[in-house]
Amino acid sequence: QQQQQEQGGQANAATPTPSFKGRATPKIILPTNRAPSRSGDSDSGMTLKLPHKCAPRFVSQVFVAIGKIVAWQPWTVVVAALFLAVGLSCGLLRAEFETEMVHLYVPQKGRFAQERETLANEFGTLPKPGVFVIHRADGGNMLDTRAGIRALFDLHNAT
Repeated sequence: QQQQQEQGGQANAATPTPSFKGRATPKIILPTNRAPSRSGDSDSGMTLKLPHKCAPRFVSQVFVAIGKIVAWQPWTVVVAALFLAVGLSCGLLRAEFETEMVHLYVPQKGRFAQERETLANEFGTLPKPGVFVIHRADGGNMLDTRAGIRALFDLHNAT
């Protein structure tokens, strides 16, 4: 009988202590500068819950609280969401949108921007840059023949 009690005591010492909903809480031994206790137990008795279990539990609790508020006052939530959307979109009334390609795609402190500014100061308004899309009438490649390449250079020199 005494052996069974000793074995039972040993079995209880080896099993982790139950905690939340019957699951075992992992024990993490934190390093300390203290010497081990006289009983030979190196565990200082400190346990730390792992953080990867805390975040989902917190997020779940937040969504439960939001769900309770929505279930309790649904029309208040709808009206509050509409007021929030209208309030945040009021800033769009004074928004200015840039559509000029030179301001959108060219660095404004680069050499090209400085040269455009110099040209604008010397000659007045500058023409806006344009893009030509060129294709052959028969659907072939413009760069296949000498005539096609010559036509591209003639167009380049004309503009």
